[in-house]
Amino acid sequence: ILRPVVRKLFLGKVIRTGKFPKGAKAPASLMPAASPGDRDVLIGRLRTESEAFRRTALEHSGHGEGTLDHPVFGRLSVPDYVLVLARHTTHHAKQIPGDAPLA
Repeated sequence: ILRPVVRKLFLGKVIRTGKFPKGAKAPASLMPAASPGDRDVLIGRLRTESEAFRRTALEHSGHGEGTLDHPVFGRLSVPDYVLVLARHTTHHAKQIPGDAPLA
């Protein structure tokens, strides 16, 4: 019941501006570790998860399903999900230690 309300109130702003509501907390299952961890390990995990998501998004968009279940916003079109993920990644990129670019 809450995900449609959260989607209606916040999704458009997140997609348009990349800004997330102040004080918003992730679901417990998505909370990061207490310490940032090793940069190379984090980058490796990010690349692995990015590739897994890319495959899933292509599979869903290619079979006409066109939606994925987001843990906060609920069912989103594949393009909207990709935009939210890109905004969220940019939002958190500064938390990865080191000066080298992520690419």
